[in-house]
Amino acid sequence: MQMLLFTVIYFSRPQSGFGAAVLEKTIAPEGSDDNQYTDFSFENGYRIQRHSSGACRLVQQNGKYVTDGSESHCRAKAIAQAAQPHFNRLTVLIHGALRSSKRMEPIGIHLANHGIRSIGFDYASRRITVSEAAKSFREFCRGLPADEIHVVCHSMGGLVVREAIRQDRNLDKKITRHVFIGVPHSGSVLADKYASRKWFQLLFGPAGQDLRTQSIASGLPKPSGRYINIYGGRGKRGFRFSEIEGDDDGVVSAKSAILDGAEATYRVKAIHSSLVKKQESLNVISSFLR
Repeated sequence: MQMLLFTVIYFSRPQSGFGAAVLEKTIAPEGSDDNQYTDFSFENGYRIQRHSSGACRLVQQNGKYVTDGSESHCRAKAIAQAAQPHFNRLTVLIHGALRSSKRMEPIGIHLANHGIRSIGFDYASRRITVSEAAKSFREFCRGLPADEIHVVCHSMGGLVVREAIRQDRNLDKKITRHVFIGVPHSGSVLADKYASRKWFQLLFGPAGQDLRTQSIASGLPKPSGRYINIYGGRGKRGFRFSEIEGDDDGVVSAKSAILDGAEATYRVKAIHSSLVKKQESLNVISSFLR
């Protein structure tokens, strides 16, 4: 996404008419792990997902396909399986825009190596709003067999979680720890500049409008549980864009990625998309969640 966004912005400048025309026809990068499914229920250890067309499917916790059909069919299939154990706590991994839970696999593998059980949450970021994704996340969390929930969020995923706890304060109490990685808590100046462009709307969908500084991102509540920030930067100047004031990861400014009141804040020398796989990030996450 990092290089894609840079390329899109560069070629969409007024002097690059040909590039802009080409990019307006681009919906998603070839090979992107963007998906059209959103998790909306967790039933007996299985994830029930809804396609943007309205169809449903049942997948295992690792995303492996089981069956598809109506919601009732998928739910009945899940209930028919052996009962799943209950846990003291589970960690949910929430990806960012244009991605899927596959993007969070480095974190899941690292946590498993440290005895921390995690599960991915998918949402169709290019086809629904942040508010709609948050509603699905709330329903998903209700089915989790755990007394406490921890969350690790990258980019837009952090806005989804914060909107979910705005919608449901009981969920805020159940989520006791949050890890925010490159989350644009106060929005993105890049979204402000390019949100009206056709290519931006095609690429990011309705949720892209929620990334603006004067949108949903600017008015979300802080979690009542413990939380930390991980942001990308170089210390003084950012990685790429002159449009971003101060330090940045090439997409999100350090200022926007730092939510006040955090237990700790860590700067990792990495671009936006690499933050979830940097060893420094992984070590911080497992240490905080243990």
